[in-house]
Amino acid sequence: MTAVPLSPDPVTPAKEHGPIGRLIAAHPALAFSVIAIGVTWIADLVSIIAVGTITPGLLVEFVVLIGTAILVTGVADGRPGLRRLFAGVLRWRVSVVWYLVALFGLPVLTLLLAVVAGAYQSPPGGWPTMIGAYLVQILLLGVLFGNVWEEMGWTGVVQRRLMERHGLAAGGALTAIPFVLIHLPLAFGNGFAVPLSGVLLIWGVLVVTAPFMRWLMGVTYLGTGGSILLVGIMHASFNSSGQLTAIAGGGTFESIGALVILLGILWTVRAVQLRRADAGERARLLPQPQPAAGR
Repeated sequence: MTAVPLSPDPVTPAKEHGPIGRLIAAHPALAFSVIAIGVTWIADLVSIIAVGTITPGLLVEFVVLIGTAILVTGVADGRPGLRRLFAGVLRWRVSVVWYLVALFGLPVLTLLLAVVAGAYQSPPGGWPTMIGAYLVQILLLGVLFGNVWEEMGWTGVVQRRLMERHGLAAGGALTAIPFVLIHLPLAFGNGFAVPLSGVLLIWGVLVVTAPFMRWLMGVTYLGTGGSILLVGIMHASFNSSGQLTAIAGGGTFESIGALVILLGILWTVRAVQLRRADAGERARLLPQPQPAAGR
């Protein structure tokens, strides 16, 4: 019986974009940053002027980040890119070790640094209350309504591409620039009547911390096989570790120290893995360019 030759798969014609679409497709990381920062700054400014607090602007920011991530990815990579993006958000099948590190690595190191610095205090309400509040913050602000969706943009759109092109170190450092810019209005969270010294302190801490933050997010993303979910949990853990009631003064600087220490540990583990890995394993551990999607 003669086999009937199969017809070749139909080729989907590339979708033509206008000038703006072509610009977004050519520079997706830059396009995301410009759109997200511009709209967020406007929302924050209006919020501070109208109600005296930045909180409504922060709520708008998350909507902007999600919408911009979908827009830019859709234009640059089409439906395959959108599927990859949301697959990263929903990627939960990750080693239990990574869950333990993302959930408890930073708070444990933060508390240890507080003990060393003499800033530890018995948590008001006891340990169960503090741990419960911490986990609720991770679930609500990290997973359901906050940092996972924030990282869908910063890690899934911007940093992933920059790491593919420039590597983990440079890609994380470059991502820190727009990441800092979008957070500058936080210095005026309760209005513009803020002393210049206070503004400069907040901005200084932000500028110093942001590269370490982005490097930690990058290591987490690569180490978990592209799980934006775990990156968001790590991000939320850092935010919550600076608010532990067992640390006098809140623990902001202790949490930054913990961030640097955890990054050093994970970076060292990664370096050892790369040194011992074969070609296939190295391909999994290193940033890999995604195949271009037909548009």
